[in-house]
Amino acid sequence: MMVVFDPIVCNFRKEMNQHKEDMKRKILQWTSLCLFVLSQPLQAQRGEWSLVWSEEFNTDGAYDPNVWEPERGFVRNHEAQWYQGENAYQKDGCLVIEGRKEQRENPLYRPEGRKDWRSERSHIDYTAASLTTRRSFSFLYGRLEVRAKIPTAGGAWPAIWLLGKGMSWPSCGEIDVMEYYRIGGVPHILANAAWGNDRPHSAEWNSKKIPFTHFTEHDPQWADKFHLWRMDWTPQSIRIYLDDELLNDIPLSQTVNGTQGQHLNPFRRPQYLLLNLALGGDNGGEIDPHAFPMRYEIDYVRVYQRLTPRDSIILSDPCILADSLTQTYYMTGTGGQLWTSRDLNRWAGPYLFRTATGRLGMLWTSWIDDIYTQGVAYSESGTLDGPWVQEEQPITPPNFGHGMLFRTLDGRWLMSVHSHKSVHGRYVRVPHLFEVDLSGDKLVVGRMVEGEWK
Repeated sequence: MMVVFDPIVCNFRKEMNQHKEDMKRKILQWTSLCLFVLSQPLQAQRGEWSLVWSEEFNTDGAYDPNVWEPERGFVRNHEAQWYQGENAYQKDGCLVIEGRKEQRENPLYRPEGRKDWRSERSHIDYTAASLTTRRSFSFLYGRLEVRAKIPTAGGAWPAIWLLGKGMSWPSCGEIDVMEYYRIGGVPHILANAAWGNDRPHSAEWNSKKIPFTHFTEHDPQWADKFHLWRMDWTPQSIRIYLDDELLNDIPLSQTVNGTQGQHLNPFRRPQYLLLNLALGGDNGGEIDPHAFPMRYEIDYVRVYQRLTPRDSIILSDPCILADSLTQTYYMTGTGGQLWTSRDLNRWAGPYLFRTATGRLGMLWTSWIDDIYTQGVAYSESGTLDGPWVQEEQPITPPNFGHGMLFRTLDGRWLMSVHSHKSVHGRYVRVPHLFEVDLSGDKLVVGRMVEGEWK
């Protein structure tokens, strides 16, 4: 997860009685020093991977209904199975998703009238389960680990995947950490991502299809063992691994929706988890009638993020809100920095800002003599590692600073700042707003917005 810098980088006071060009030179020298100082605690701020959410499935019996929501019915891809929660249970330290061969009436069957593939079947021949965290848990960036043993018989289509909310598929984004099915009758393991284009329900895919023999040639007993699927998700990429072997590296610079998805990047928004066993359908292939009951076993699901210890955070005037709905603490303070935590000890922060082209920028503020100065720097790599290159000119007039960006209710981007002035001999700070344009490659500051508050 990205870790925020404090917008107040440093607070130097220097005596400068030189002409304008000399001051500009010193500003550039000073901001380079600020960026160097900023880079020093970065590794410490990032910290190690910390477990933020997990399901270990250590208790025999039903899965936790407060975490996992079962899908029900014939859901997608013309699959043969009827999804129901009864086909998933915990046993011997695993979540078991079981495919069963059954025979019962299809409650959706409609012999007359308009039909679709769900209602034209008179009977249910197979059942299985698909569990999601749609209502309980989603996350943005981090490391996902799932240790599982997958079924590989004919017709099996197990998956570990993620979806976004708030948009229809595929503009919501889909990440397939694992799929197994047959392509042209040949078993494959897949690692994919999908997003939207300009056509309704039409996806752009970044897909890697690895023949199953790639794994079984090294270990003929591969299918009888548990294996570790991992996704490392950052603002720059999605990398999918199987037993530490990189299967797919998906750059997020390429995953921008078309007009159907409002040109947003779905993989810079939270996603929730799905674990399911499908049978047959568009990709599962011919179902082996002798393979039942078919079991997909998940040892654990774990999500990690890089968190910062509380004693490593530099923040004045801390104010903490405890949100019972999300079981999350929110901490802010002078400068507008926001941190989140689940335990009051390890904290995560949001990103700085990105332009419409995806360029990563950082606002900074400090003093030059008695002049308050605000500038902007951009990361050449597009990541927090930089290198960061400072823009030569300040972005606001003198005595404005501590800027942060937000979108108004009518969709405009504004920057909130404060200035200093003396009132009856007392030094005070006053809030102001500036229009900003993020549509290009750089942040452009426009006119000051006047208005009254009540």
